[in-house]
Amino acid sequence: MKTGQILLQSDQINRENLIFCLEQQRQLAQLGCKKPIGEIFKHHRFISRHDINTAIKQSKGITAVDIPEWIEKKYKFLSNGVKSDILEIFSVTHLDGHRKTALQEDLKAAGIPVLDIKCEITDRTKLLKEFRVMSSIEKDSVIKNINLLESEPSNGQVLAAIIKGVFEDAVEKRASDIHIIRSSDILSCHISYRIDGIVRFKYQLTPQTVSSLMVRLKTESGMDISESKKPQDGRVSFTYKAAEMDMRFSCMPTHDGESMVIRVLNPDTVKSLKELYINFPEVPDQIQNITSFKVKTGGLMLITGATGSGKSTTMYGVLKDMDRYRHNILTVEDPVEHVLPGIKQTNINEHIGLTFANMLKYQVRHDPDVLVIGEMRDTETVEAALRAAESGHLVISTLHTIDISQGITRLVGMMPVSYRTSGMFVVANYLKAIINQKLVQKICSCSFCSTVKDIKSGIIEEPPHIMPETKGKRVTDHGEDDKQAESFGSVYRDIGALFVKTCISAAEELGIADTEPVRVPVGCMRCNYTGYYGRTVMPEAAFFPGDVRMRGALYAIFNQGNKEIDANAIINTEGVEYLSLKESAKKLIRAGYIDMMVAADVLTLNI
Repeated sequence: MKTGQILLQSDQINRENLIFCLEQQRQLAQLGCKKPIGEIFKHHRFISRHDINTAIKQSKGITAVDIPEWIEKKYKFLSNGVKSDILEIFSVTHLDGHRKTALQEDLKAAGIPVLDIKCEITDRTKLLKEFRVMSSIEKDSVIKNINLLESEPSNGQVLAAIIKGVFEDAVEKRASDIHIIRSSDILSCHISYRIDGIVRFKYQLTPQTVSSLMVRLKTESGMDISESKKPQDGRVSFTYKAAEMDMRFSCMPTHDGESMVIRVLNPDTVKSLKELYINFPEVPDQIQNITSFKVKTGGLMLITGATGSGKSTTMYGVLKDMDRYRHNILTVEDPVEHVLPGIKQTNINEHIGLTFANMLKYQVRHDPDVLVIGEMRDTETVEAALRAAESGHLVISTLHTIDISQGITRLVGMMPVSYRTSGMFVVANYLKAIINQKLVQKICSCSFCSTVKDIKSGIIEEPPHIMPETKGKRVTDHGEDDKQAESFGSVYRDIGALFVKTCISAAEELGIADTEPVRVPVGCMRCNYTGYYGRTVMPEAAFFPGDVRMRGALYAIFNQGNKEIDANAIINTEGVEYLSLKESAKKLIRAGYIDMMVAADVLTLNI
């Protein structure tokens, strides 16, 4: 079966996207430019590189398998997948009989039994480019190069190697931002990563090495190296594992030095709504009903949340899932974070008067179907957005608010006084959806890293996930020995009482029986013994269908003169489809994605 058919049958692409890509492939071939269909899918961001590779393997009868990281580290190989119960791997050396047997035993213990292993020899450079554990190899070289730079501060090759190593390490560690601080105090000179919303220390520097590093980074990103008293911005791209990474720089002075933050923009982080809301399929279904219109009717969709809650990620997910070649979609952003083929994207530039509001006035003359506003910040932008929604365009935007009620209040509060009456009418009749979201810590998905307990039982009281003996030595899922695991196990036993108390109180607030089984975090090498790895979306959503009676009720609430708008009354209006944060939390707990402690913290429950 061909790659396109596999992707279509698995609902990873739709029929329109497949027809479009096949026609483009045919016309490119006529122009003498032959392109694999997978490359065209990837260019248009219809699907991720990983899913394309999986489909290509499937078309060849190969099933992709997720090999535990500690096994790949131990035997130094990269898996290609399983075909006819034979694991195909890439390695730099042959597997002798003893190592092959040992590998099969470890794979069986990890739940991946195979009859045989087929090893293909590849060169070390090629393997490192694809090897998932590259960051652990590169980290040592980064530290060595930092030490070398101290004695050779002007060595350009060493500086380039440090930057390359840090960038690659940050991508592998899933960092959203890289923080670099220059100070006269050596204790303040370091590099940190923001991972899963938390800033984590990575590399210690000296004032001399960080100065050399910042000069090189400023040069590469197009900033003025002689300027350290004013804020500056820059950008640079680099290729990693065949993906083009975009690094967005921001530099500003501090009281005794300089701070540089680099936003890591990975194209693979642009996910579909089904991936983002995997536990809430009703949310992408409702959004698709709004965005898959056949006739222009106008409308407003708002995505709200605090800073760092993933509003932009959700907005790009909405755009990624839309039919970008049937609708004329225009955006105005500050700045454009991800380029999506088929969409006309524009950066604002306030220095030349190119603001959100001004751009909207120009964009409505370009025959748009959908207008996307990166953020509504002022009254002028709000009025322009509502006028565009009323004139038949679907308007999608974001607001910085902590919940839906605050989002409604803020939208109304930003309406110009002269436009308030008209604005209330537009919101009551054209508001399609408000989606508020929070990003919450997710329990590590490693099969050995969590346990199911009823709430009264509390946390696990044994050392974390000891596996059967291998070669006479007991190891955990990621290669730690018993002594190391036991040291962490004692920590979990110490906090057990607090955990049980919090769980029982939170369960009462959420309406979950205290005898109901739930997952609890334990900890392993992969999650740095925190029990959490990655984040997931906890949404609050309100959808407003086109029911005439409901619209009339909404207008009655909005049209109350100078009275304060009752946002809760809007959410509870008959016909409004509402998903609360508490409902989302219960669903995530029961699905095993989050634990009671996380839910209690995010919902600020009275415990």
